[in-house]
Amino acid sequence: MKKVLLIVCILMLFCGVAGAKADNIQDGATDTASFIVYLSSESAKLDNGIVINFNTPSIWWGGETRATPNYYSQKSTAWINGGLYAIKCGGTGLKITNTSSQIYIIKWAESSISIGRSNGIPFLDGVKWKDAGNPSATPESIIPPGGSIDKTVFLPSVAFDSYRATWSITGEPIPKDNSLRVVLCLKISDGNGVSKYYTAQSPTLGLMQM
Repeated sequence: MKKVLLIVCILMLFCGVAGAKADNIQDGATDTASFIVYLSSESAKLDNGIVINFNTPSIWWGGETRATPNYYSQKSTAWINGGLYAIKCGGTGLKITNTSSQIYIIKWAESSISIGRSNGIPFLDGVKWKDAGNPSATPESIIPPGGSIDKTVFLPSVAFDSYRATWSITGEPIPKDNSLRVVLCLKISDGNGVSKYYTAQSPTLGLMQM
């Protein structure tokens, strides 16, 4: 009996700590970026039977972009005065399902991704940084009937930080009015080579609501 009570107390303590952390979600904190999410789970259903689910947005903060009042920000612990930096979105994870009875091919090199004021040819996971936005280096995706694929797509706006010797995606600051979406304009061909453009947009981005 004592063991049972001990386990219950531990679980209550754990839940209390987790709940307290969730209850303290706020803009301008040292962990705000980890709570920027899609505010709904709606999917984009195209009229050809393709269904696009927007999974996890690609979120980061820092760099040279200082925060402004209209955008979500994160507090840096690297500075004595706790500088605030804009939280940005530069891409998204996707699950694309073909519910139809025919094969479809997504022509990424002839498609686009838009986030706020930034847009271009989708920079796909697996493509080299130096080839971001290069149509000749951007592969197609084949989705058989009833099949699905998982993809992460980014804006092609990349930059090389010579000081840190790393690549990064510029991204778009996320406004506090929760109006930012990821918008895809996709060229999709069927098995007969007939192509058509489709538009799919994500749910809006914002601070997790508890």
